[in-house]
Amino acid sequence: MNKEAAERWGQRRQIGRSKFLINYCILAIGLPIAILLTALELLYAQEIRWPLLVSRFLLFPVLAILFGMGYWDSRERKYMDYLKTTEE
Repeated sequence: MNKEAAERWGQRRQIGRSKFLINYCILAIGLPIAILLTALELLYAQEIRWPLLVSRFLLFPVLAILFGMGYWDSRERKYMDYLKTTEE
């Protein structure tokens, strides 16, 4: 991790893990993908299949949260390693 990335992560991590997962994972990744796929289904199939709609809006946010948890842990490890190397 370089200095700029460490500064960006240092600012981003201040909101906390829960808000990060909600703002960056659910609202920015999971729900938009579900909405996009629903719009594509409506455009091409000319109908909305309700079981698929429900499963999309449950599945994609959950997958985004799992991705976000891994991302958070990875960035935290790199950030802590960066802090240790700069202190020495």
